[in-house]
Amino acid sequence: MLNFRQKLFFGTGSLGKDLFNGIISAYLIIFYTDVFGLTASLAGLVLLITKLVDGVSNPLIGMMVDRTNTRFGKFRPYFLIVPIPFAVFTILTFTAPDMSEGMKFVYALITYNLAGICFTIYDVAYWGVVPSLSKDTKVRTELISFGRVFTAVGGLIVSTFALPVIHYFGKGDNQTGYFYLAVIVAVLGVIFSFFTFFNTKEQYTRKTEPPTLKEYFKVILNNKGVLSVVTVVLSYGLCFGLQNAVGLYYLTYYMKKPELIPIYMFLTLGAKVIGSIFAPVFTKKWGNKKITISTFIGIMVFSLIMYFAPIQYPAVYFILAVLVSFFIGLVLVSMTALMADLADYTEFKTGKRSDGVLFSLNALSIQIGFAVSAGVAGLLLDSTGYVPNQEIQNDATLLCINIMRTVGPGLVCLLALFMIKYYPINSNKEMEKIYSELEKKSKAAV
Repeated sequence: MLNFRQKLFFGTGSLGKDLFNGIISAYLIIFYTDVFGLTASLAGLVLLITKLVDGVSNPLIGMMVDRTNTRFGKFRPYFLIVPIPFAVFTILTFTAPDMSEGMKFVYALITYNLAGICFTIYDVAYWGVVPSLSKDTKVRTELISFGRVFTAVGGLIVSTFALPVIHYFGKGDNQTGYFYLAVIVAVLGVIFSFFTFFNTKEQYTRKTEPPTLKEYFKVILNNKGVLSVVTVVLSYGLCFGLQNAVGLYYLTYYMKKPELIPIYMFLTLGAKVIGSIFAPVFTKKWGNKKITISTFIGIMVFSLIMYFAPIQYPAVYFILAVLVSFFIGLVLVSMTALMADLADYTEFKTGKRSDGVLFSLNALSIQIGFAVSAGVAGLLLDSTGYVPNQEIQNDATLLCINIMRTVGPGLVCLLALFMIKYYPINSNKEMEKIYSELEKKSKAAV
């Protein structure tokens, strides 16, 4: 069992990385189009290419983590080493040097790729360490809940203060404003990551040989549970990514209420925090699989209803968005707990620990979802005639923004609901039996 302080400082590590994720998911594409000077298509292409690189690098990063062995543990060293280069590349990502459009594309591609690789290393180590911190599935869910609460808090901080920070430091120059926003996020990220390093201890790591490359493919391709969770996480990335990619466009151009953006972000991310806080209560009673199913149904229903929200009554849209965000907070915890339990299930079936690769797939799935949704959003906006910083957009663009914000996320949920049925662990009791068997095997091997 872990005390409150240990859980709290584990959570701060999520705040460190997700302050970065918050400005990336909410502001990167609009920074690229409206500040840096890329077309929407080129901005989307940067994100798409970055995720193709991630498709190769993430599993390699997972293998690297699985093979790490230091006096600090397998995962914790990355909380100490990675934050510094992560901070540097975060700042460079939101720096806008004066150069040709072609060179801007290359610059954006390089800086965002390097920042993304640092994020992935940290993210894989962060979630991968959970099974090593506790053998109790309820405590693991609580740890994940703390992490996801701080994820939402990071988004809440960014959404509430990002625009005021940009305006305060920029004084009309958004390039300068975004630069200082990135500096603040980078410094805070380093501080909170160090909090996690000095307040966690890996204490339940069973020594097993990491899988070979061939065995990794077997773990992934011959395990329906892995394919199930990866698809569920990908669906979340696509769903939430679409909401983020066009959220600011929706309020700015579709509803013509840009002044409501800070209020909207505060309410929706606040609902996400509440959902993450209450997730352990629900998962303790019904289990991670049932909660994941229920939340995707809720997201789908309220997103589809949102399509018909009258723009003259913003409160209707806000209420629906808050309900969706509450379910997003729940599913963030439950689907991460699915992967944590699956690490033990995989060892139970194969005799090999694959935490690093499994959580690299978790990170990759979310990142691909975000990138694909942002890329698709950029291409569709361009194809419908979107003009940056023009208050009045044509009808095709407005319809496209509405569909991407509402119908798109709703339909993506169907993919998650179809694949979750293949997840092999149906209750907390089943998970407890699996861990009990692993403990017996471990004692017998001594």
